[in-house]
Amino acid sequence: MNTILRIADTDVAFEAAPGQDVLSAALQAGIDLPYSCRKGVCGNCAGSIAAGQVHPLPGTTLEHPACAPGEVLFCRAAPSGEVTLAPRHWQRVDASARRRLTAKVFRNTRAAPDVSILQLRLPAGKRAKFRAGQYLQIVLPDGSSAPTPWPIRRRRAMA
Repeated sequence: MNTILRIADTDVAFEAAPGQDVLSAALQAGIDLPYSCRKGVCGNCAGSIAAGQVHPLPGTTLEHPACAPGEVLFCRAAPSGEVTLAPRHWQRVDASARRRLTAKVFRNTRAAPDVSILQLRLPAGKRAKFRAGQYLQIVLPDGSSAPTPWPIRRRRAMA
């Protein structure tokens, strides 16, 4: 059964699936909470719980040195019943801004034993517009996805 999450002092409410963290639920609902954990920086998704309780995801803790007293990391917090959040900042995201494109792996180059550089090919006539700093979430045909989004870099044409 889904859990209702609210943002304090607003009429904004959204749902979290069982076991889903607060940050993922918010992003899925079009609520942009600050975060950089998927870019390798921890602590930006910290915020307070105004009402209700959250518990840490398995193998994690809710606190981090970047958290102020009483704050938790929303990326590690799973709600235990209805919860009211008090994030540092938030905004609504235009749901149409996120696109799904089908791509094929054109080349997979091993840059290091644990690093792959994937070159993807989009269907003819399709382009992926992006701004510097945006990330790409790769979803496989079976529905599984990479644990973190990947940075987008455009390959420059060689002369």
